[in-house]
Amino acid sequence: MISDGPELVTVPEVVGSQFRNAERELTELGLVVVREDTRGGFFGSVRSQSIEPGELVPVGTEIVLEVV
Repeated sequence: MISDGPELVTVPEVVGSQFRNAERELTELGLVVVREDTRGGFFGSVRSQSIEPGELVPVGTEIVLEVV
């Protein structure tokens, strides 16, 4: 049997979402979420994501969310 390689998932748009919702959505897809707080992350809103929405990435890929 020939492997098709790692399972790929499409990265969703999470900018503007609350961090907890974005984290849940991304981890359900099998991505590893890293939070970087800007200005203390007081509002808990995702300001940017390290991988563009729509990109296909392997399960287990790390995505950094900048949170304000």
